[in-house]
Amino acid sequence: MSTNKIRPFVGLILAGGYSSRMGEDKALLEIDGETLLQRNIKLLKQIGATDVFVSRNDFSEGSLPDIYPHQGPLSGVHSALFQSQLCHNSAPIIVLPIDMPLLSEDLLICLVEAGLTMDNAVHYIEHPLPAFIPNSNLTREYLEAILSDISATKPSRSIRRFLTRIDAVQLSTGENDKLINTNTPEQWCDLINSLSRN
Repeated sequence: MSTNKIRPFVGLILAGGYSSRMGEDKALLEIDGETLLQRNIKLLKQIGATDVFVSRNDFSEGSLPDIYPHQGPLSGVHSALFQSQLCHNSAPIIVLPIDMPLLSEDLLICLVEAGLTMDNAVHYIEHPLPAFIPNSNLTREYLEAILSDISATKPSRSIRRFLTRIDAVQLSTGENDKLINTNTPEQWCDLINSLSRN
């Protein structure tokens, strides 16, 4: 199902972490012969994203470099909003973390449609990501200010704090089981074992 018939939007995949707890690059972990990065790109295209940005540290083809490097996931959001402003007439973005392998089209479409209808940032209760973020001057200016402030603390640059500051709406869902994170080898093994039993 495509939602960009309502209004164009772009996708952003946050895959720039160092995967220190996992011990290997989470973006390259595979399910059914497909990496998590490939799965997320495909998922965003399936729901109608006009473009997909990938925030990574490796400067690989198709990756979007951070304007403010080494500042965490907000730096990827900031760069994607500015890139969308330049190339997509300030289209809003939907942000996916690389470590949620069970995300579904329905979950993402619900976020996009709610965000477009309300013209507001939205995410699911207790899950700051995935999130839909409108591309406004105020949002870009806030991110520019917080990321350029060398005295800003790490908590002040968190996705959760950012979403609170821009008055994001929290949605409920009956699919919390699809919003699980896999950050450690044990969590990844549990997921693979669960999928093999289904």
